[in-house]
Amino acid sequence: MNKSQFEHWSKTRTKGFIQYVLFNSISILFVVFTIRFIVHSINSDEVSMIDFIIEQSLEMVVILLVLPFSFWCSWVIQEARYEKEKRQKVSRS
Repeated sequence: MNKSQFEHWSKTRTKGFIQYVLFNSISILFVVFTIRFIVHSINSDEVSMIDFIIEQSLEMVVILLVLPFSFWCSWVIQEARYEKEKRQKVSRS
């Protein structure tokens, strides 16, 4: 973990685990939905918005259930790297 990554994670971890997981999960879900909506709008054969939402709802629910686990894993990995770097900095000084 380099200095900028260490400082960025220091700021991120002060905001907390819940905010990290929720913000990232909702952000990615929004981006995925928006991209799918744009593609649907371009390629649409007069399919209504309601039909589009119904088609996408199951996939969006699955994504919303899977993403928090992936960000939880990301949190655990980043936290371990942060703690390791912090211990190394203490031992160097």
